[in-house]
Amino acid sequence: MLLRLFLQHQIGRTLPSMQALDISGWNQLNLQCALTLHLNLFPSGKTCFATIGENYDQQRGSGRNLNSTQTSPLIARSCHKFSLDVTSAKTSFYKEKLETSAQDPRKLHNIFSSLLNPPAPPSPSSLTAEDFASFYTEKIERICQTFTSLPTSPTSHNQHSATPSLMQLSTVAAEEVLQITWSCNPTTCPLDPIPSAMLQTISPDLLPFITTVINGSLTSGHIPTAFKKARVIPILKKPALDPSDISNYRPVSLLSFLSKILERVVCNQLSDYLMQNNLHDPNQSGFKAAHSTETALLAVTEKLHAARSAKLSSVLILLDLSAAFDTVNHKTLLSTLRSLGICGTAWEWFASYLDGRSYQVTWKGLTSAPRRLSTGVPQGSVLGPLLFSLYTHSLGKVISSHGFSYHCYADDTQLIFSFPPSDTTASARISACLADISSWMTAHQLKLNPSKTELLIIPGDPSPAQDLAISLSNSMISPTASARNLGVTMDNQLSFSSHVTNVTRSCRFLLYNIRRIWPFLSTQATQVLVQSLVISRLDYCNSLLAGLPLNAIRPLQMIQNAAARLVFKLPKFSHTTPLLRSLHWLPVAARIRFKTLMLAYKAKNGPAPSYLKALVTSRTAPRLLRSTSTARLVPPSLREKDEAGKGLLVKVYSCYNKMAKGRAGWEDRNLNKKENKDEPINGIEKQDENHKEQWT
Repeated sequence: MLLRLFLQHQIGRTLPSMQALDISGWNQLNLQCALTLHLNLFPSGKTCFATIGENYDQQRGSGRNLNSTQTSPLIARSCHKFSLDVTSAKTSFYKEKLETSAQDPRKLHNIFSSLLNPPAPPSPSSLTAEDFASFYTEKIERICQTFTSLPTSPTSHNQHSATPSLMQLSTVAAEEVLQITWSCNPTTCPLDPIPSAMLQTISPDLLPFITTVINGSLTSGHIPTAFKKARVIPILKKPALDPSDISNYRPVSLLSFLSKILERVVCNQLSDYLMQNNLHDPNQSGFKAAHSTETALLAVTEKLHAARSAKLSSVLILLDLSAAFDTVNHKTLLSTLRSLGICGTAWEWFASYLDGRSYQVTWKGLTSAPRRLSTGVPQGSVLGPLLFSLYTHSLGKVISSHGFSYHCYADDTQLIFSFPPSDTTASARISACLADISSWMTAHQLKLNPSKTELLIIPGDPSPAQDLAISLSNSMISPTASARNLGVTMDNQLSFSSHVTNVTRSCRFLLYNIRRIWPFLSTQATQVLVQSLVISRLDYCNSLLAGLPLNAIRPLQMIQNAAARLVFKLPKFSHTTPLLRSLHWLPVAARIRFKTLMLAYKAKNGPAPSYLKALVTSRTAPRLLRSTSTARLVPPSLREKDEAGKGLLVKVYSCYNKMAKGRAGWEDRNLNKKENKDEPINGIEKQDENHKEQWT
């Protein structure tokens, strides 16, 4: 009864008959359970429930009945003290959990989800580990059986004599191995003898042995068999799906920690070789330095805006592949590596990396028998995405031969085709390009998924929307009003209104969930949680929203205002300007402008993708002028300005040149501070303050 009373008090409910309760009627067992619970939570000191227990024993031993008038204040004070202690313990617990994982968004999200929704007991299911292993193996076999012909492997004698070569992988020093070990994410695999975090801690003592194993593999061109094994764990794709349906589970592959260190060493050397010899596909942004989903989407939207400014209609096709990483043909991949100049011991290392791989499925504490992998590159590995991008290197030539533009991010391929609105052959040309792409996919044992391939038609303003009938693998692809592309919802008007709506909805749901544990969070813990889960969503690919009117991004600003009020636990209509300043949060419009300027600066001066550097050009004067030191950009053409200022060059030009001019004036003013001490420059003082606020 006491325990039930406390629980009802904790959730904000009060028993109607609380004042009339008689302690003499309480069960001694219930009292002892509540006392034990309280002592386990707060073992130090003499607690309020211990006092109740002593008073109860004294009154019971004397044979006296306790009056409700005497016991009600004691119960109220005890429950209040107990509630405060539990709330304090919860606050300390949540604060420690959230602040220790502040730098790891994935871990923070998992902790947040576990605090809100404790794991439910496993649902009854008759599935076994062998069932999952058989299902995954048969799925790949069914896809491979649909290919009627094997790919023709290019031979080494087709290479030009001037092609660079990588014959031997270089050995690495112990210091480099230690740095890679510490930089790797310490994910523990069941195949690891000790936890990865512990291995990182004691890695200086084991460094000579780890370095010997890695260098021995690089020089011999052979990988230890233990590094070729993987452990697969099925995870339900969505909580609402039927757990008894085996197709609703996603396989998650786990590799040993030492194998990832070896792969990271080889990946660094292979990436340097490809970059030095310009062998990378410039339109592939997946898993490359200074590249991201945001830069890939900027490249695509810039082409669409440029076509629209030229009064051309455009088609954006988002291709989808079925089990792309799992169906890679090893012979074709090795032939592709040889055509890129990888030979000798280096080629033998990659052949050993692909040969003899196996996996086992772990489910409910049981492990299936090993299954051999004859195709595919291992998912969850370091080298897998890079090898897949090299495997699809020749696809770009097929797409470009039809006059299409393209951009890839790992296995996500986007096709862009622009044409005059009066062109009646556009549908046939698109179908012909997709047919050649399908033939290339079949030759390389990759399967297109027509049911998940999406088509967007961006009409040339003010031309009416066109209805194109596109065929792909005996299926018709119908245009859609919006489609999800790399986490951003794009619409056929490039207004991103659907994206703003989706981001607003997801952020409101997150704020609602944070508010559920809000009484137990400190201000600092709430700020960490809001910044990691909500503000990060507002900032994701927000440079695509540059040039939109303020009323289009107003819902995002309202989300930021609500987040600031939640951090400081203020009511709904509190003024947010001082709150944002205290949190050092720029408003949404300023965050978009800051991101755009940062990308322009990197494209002009720092590391950036080549397709972004081509959009930003520094202005060079034929003779020395005062404006030469301002490092301004070349202004866009009048045609580009007609597209409502939505192109990247148009977005950047005005803000960047104003910033450069203001910075130059600020520097000149500091140099001549003494001379201009009593002569303020018109407009500079206010402009300096604005620029400082934007960059702080």
